[in-house]
Amino acid sequence: MEGPHPPEEPAPATARTRAELRAERRRRRWAFVRKFRWTIYIAFISFMVFMSVCAILGVAANLDESYPELDLPTGLASGPVLDPLQLRSCFQALLRMRAEELGQVQAAFTGELDRDAFLSRHRAWDRDWRRRFDDLGLSCRLTGARPPGQPTLDTLAELYRRVDYIQAQHSLLVRRYLTQNARTLMEIRELGERAGAQLDGQLQGHPAP
Repeated sequence: MEGPHPPEEPAPATARTRAELRAERRRRRWAFVRKFRWTIYIAFISFMVFMSVCAILGVAANLDESYPELDLPTGLASGPVLDPLQLRSCFQALLRMRAEELGQVQAAFTGELDRDAFLSRHRAWDRDWRRRFDDLGLSCRLTGARPPGQPTLDTLAELYRRVDYIQAQHSLLVRRYLTQNARTLMEIRELGERAGAQLDGQLQGHPAP
């Protein structure tokens, strides 16, 4: 009698088939993941486009919508009309403030005070001048809405705006000028004092120091 047959080894084709099946399952899984990911992306982009279109249509539809509760009064200003004497007083007060502002600018160029002392005094003056200037604009109705038919008031308002602008520019100029030229201004003051003392000594018969 023949002995028992040894167990047969699995055919190479069977192992290859299993490997192919595993590879196919991985491929299908990754294909599903990619499709799911792109589905999420497309859904999100579609939602954003939908919201953008809705926002644009909502804005366009409400451009002409009126909201009375949000309307602010515009046009004519309320309050009494200023007579010529009051306008003259406003004009003179504006000229005085303009002259005061020019005096401060001139004082910065003379160098009579050292830089720190002058800047400290100038900052205090600037705050006070600005407060008085704003009060003048309100009391003389040079800011905000104005009643029509008053060309003098319109001219004063334009003058007020120009003075307001140039004062702000001068404040910047004064700080920059003193920062850059403080040493030169001090030397000019000291040399002038020395020259005067030397001349006085020579005139009195004393040798110059």
